[in-house]
Amino acid sequence: MNSRDSKQNIIHKLKSYIADKSMEYLSVKDEMVLLNARRVFYVSALTMITNIVAIILVSFKNLSNNISTEVEWQTWLKISHYTVFSIMGLIGILSKLLRRKKNIGLLVTLQYMTIFIVLGFGIIVACIDQMISKNIIAFLIVCTMIGAVFLLRPLFAVITYMASYVVLFIGLGLAQTNTAILLSNRVNGIAAVAIGICLSIISWKSASAHIQQKRHIAAQQKELEEKNEVLEYLAFCDPMTSLCNRRRGEELIKQEISSMSRYGYDSSILLIDIDHFKYFNDTYGHPVGDAVIKEVTFLLKKNVRDSDVVARWGGEEFLILLTHVSITEAKEIAEKLREIIEEHILIVSEKELNTTISIGVAQIKAERNDALEIAYKEADKALYKAKESGRNRVVVAAEDEKLALASIHIEWRREWESGNREIDDHHKVLLELGNALIHMGLSETDQEKMLIQLHLLINHMKKHFSYEEELLKIANYPNYEQHKEIHSELLEETLKLRESYFKGELKASAL
Repeated sequence: MNSRDSKQNIIHKLKSYIADKSMEYLSVKDEMVLLNARRVFYVSALTMITNIVAIILVSFKNLSNNISTEVEWQTWLKISHYTVFSIMGLIGILSKLLRRKKNIGLLVTLQYMTIFIVLGFGIIVACIDQMISKNIIAFLIVCTMIGAVFLLRPLFAVITYMASYVVLFIGLGLAQTNTAILLSNRVNGIAAVAIGICLSIISWKSASAHIQQKRHIAAQQKELEEKNEVLEYLAFCDPMTSLCNRRRGEELIKQEISSMSRYGYDSSILLIDIDHFKYFNDTYGHPVGDAVIKEVTFLLKKNVRDSDVVARWGGEEFLILLTHVSITEAKEIAEKLREIIEEHILIVSEKELNTTISIGVAQIKAERNDALEIAYKEADKALYKAKESGRNRVVVAAEDEKLALASIHIEWRREWESGNREIDDHHKVLLELGNALIHMGLSETDQEKMLIQLHLLINHMKKHFSYEEELLKIANYPNYEQHKEIHSELLEETLKLRESYFKGELKASAL
């Protein structure tokens, strides 16, 4: 490396060092100025007290033989103290006002003004003292005080102290005629300046490190708080739906039970299950199933009060806490939610889907110690009855004994398995829809609901037959045409049954 490259490298490092120090200064500048503003007030107060004490001592001191030099020294000393007292009083008031407004620009000006006035005062007193003494103690004191009290940027501190020394150097030359004493005081002045610069650098570094440490701690605390919020969210909320999870739901219900016991009012719970949810996952994939859960969540949340609690209880199950709601009102709300879900068309991946929900309703008996467990068991039992009796219905825990009459239920048999999982799943859905129709017929369900159930059955039959026929054709099933004909006859017979029932020619139980 030649000398030119070495020189450029040194210049580059120097520029980098200056840039880093400038960035460091700018990062702490405002905090330093505000700290200095507070200290300006205390320095002004302390200086004013010192001025008063000095004026009193000088005024009441009996001078020896009234020597003209001593009288002149006394006069100039009192004038300097009076002047500084007045200026520092004004600075103290200004620092108080500007600090409240946090006007950084004016506070910077005020702190520099204070430093220059204090240093100037020390220089003036040191020069005045040359009339009767041979020292510069006043200058040493103010250099030490400025370095220890004010937070000065090192570069500014060096420039300020060196400038003050130049003024002291000139002032002493005018005030002191003894060459030896003059030299001694000028040398001592260099020591005072060095002390002031060292104290300033130490104070600045210490304060800067303290501010940076405070910021680091504050940043860590903020990061910790954010992480705690995330952990709390994960602990109490369901990430997919943003609903509270089962754990949080149980806590809120227990709080509600405590409030019910204290004030004596009714509340109820709804236990909700999405019907045939496995069918959505198996037929369209899990992303579609997730979209169905989110859509149902949106509809449930939208159609209950803000004071009610909607929780994801697990999988495709939800629980709603209805506060200040009787069991009768809860049933009406459940029916409303069921109808909203049933009538809603879900648009998922450009597919139009329909879904339904089954709901178990139970009242919370706050007088029991195990009120939550009892209410949940009753709601779960009612939900099971709702699913067993055909789904897409609301069952109230107190009324579930009325469903006993619908005792006919066809169970899936192992020998019915075809070897194809998707076809078997389709068959199981058909069986559930058929069982629901049986139960509704025996329960004397009104015609409108029966027709809706028939519509669901027929739609699923069409989809299943079409899917199965396509598979059989691809597999070159030998009895394909015969099987297809059976499908056609079954569908035609079901359509005739629906038409006869609609015209009143067929009883519900015959279906």
